[in-house]
Amino acid sequence: MTRNAAMLALSLVIWLPTSARGLTDHITAGASATSQPAATQPTTAPTAPPEIATLVRRLADRSFQAREEAQRMLATLGPDATKFLAPYITDPDPEVAARIAALVGTPDDPDVRIAVALRLIESTDPDWMERGVHMLFAEPGKVHDAFMRQTRETTGIRRIIFEPIREQMTSWKRQDDLFQRNYARAMEKDPARAEQLKKSHADTRLYCAEAAYWGAFEAMMEEKEHERDRAGAEPTPTTRPGP
Repeated sequence: MTRNAAMLALSLVIWLPTSARGLTDHITAGASATSQPAATQPTTAPTAPPEIATLVRRLADRSFQAREEAQRMLATLGPDATKFLAPYITDPDPEVAARIAALVGTPDDPDVRIAVALRLIESTDPDWMERGVHMLFAEPGKVHDAFMRQTRETTGIRRIIFEPIREQMTSWKRQDDLFQRNYARAMEKDPARAEQLKKSHADTRLYCAEAAYWGAFEAMMEEKEHERDRAGAEPTPTTRPGP
């Protein structure tokens, strides 16, 4: 280990017991401050406390030990830190993005889950888009209303990408309403049939997720192709050509 790496590791060890409690309190206080009606929620990602931003930067450190220690310290902060980590999930540094993704997982809080999923989908990276879509459809009932509301007024490439996802989310909701009615009746008369309906409905969720992803991906690729065509088109002459 180099002298600089050793000093960094030592500073991390010293920092944790003296600062982790204060940082956790800071995060918890921030979570309480944003626990308000949805209509008053900010539309931009919350600014990470300086200590979290510092730890995130250390995820790109040249020292493997420093990167591991920074990730471990971020993990100790719990789910309240997720909303601050979400913006880094599409970091240009692949290792930072991968470590943040491992920390974030699939957030339990529906609003945070939507924020993370939208961040992944908007990246237009196929792998991240797929993960974001499947994150939404992991429990679509928890996110349906908020997702539809938040993506209703999108424009440009975001609207083009989100539209197929919205269509599949609407399709799932319609089928879920039908399932809930049929399942309740089947449980009373034929429990075995009810279980078949339940399995079929789970398959429907997976189908909608796949259809949503591929629809969004194809819409994105088509739009990019149109952009290339527009960029390559000859400009319309503004003067009459000479003889």
